[in-house]
Amino acid sequence: MDAFPSRLHEIVLECVRAAQAADSKRNVPDMRPTTALVNFYKEGARFKWHRDSEDPEVARVDAGPPIVSFTVGLSADFAYKRRFEDETHDVVRLNSGDVLLFGGPARMIVHSVTRVVPRTMPPMLRGRMLHGRLNVTVRDIGRGVIDASKFPAYRVTYGGVDSSDHV
Repeated sequence: MDAFPSRLHEIVLECVRAAQAADSKRNVPDMRPTTALVNFYKEGARFKWHRDSEDPEVARVDAGPPIVSFTVGLSADFAYKRRFEDETHDVVRLNSGDVLLFGGPARMIVHSVTRVVPRTMPPMLRGRMLHGRLNVTVRDIGRGVIDASKFPAYRVTYGGVDSSDHV
């Protein structure tokens, strides 16, 4: 397990097991949590359409170990679609405490945070954290490598302004 935080490792595997138990089609593969990405989104922020594809093998077979995403604070609208060129998409509202997991045939979905929803901070968190959405995304990057130099390309947009100094 190397330096990955042991408690987060346990929580992620519990989430994966719960998803596997609920999935009658057996589409949720196992994973080995190897990296966590933490983002903070201010109210009104958005995140561009993208695919999480650190491992070229996953991108080629359009499948792979799940991504496990935790939301704390403000709610967010998470939009997803199969391909970039698709004109329509689905949206799920992620509230504080929600866990989103996508893997297997859904691993390479194109997704976006289309809105961080104002006035949705749970009362118990008001005054205890910065006003916004904290997102922790855990991945098994396999043989992939996360290239930190590419992260400025992943920008959060505030009020129509694309700014990398808010990520």
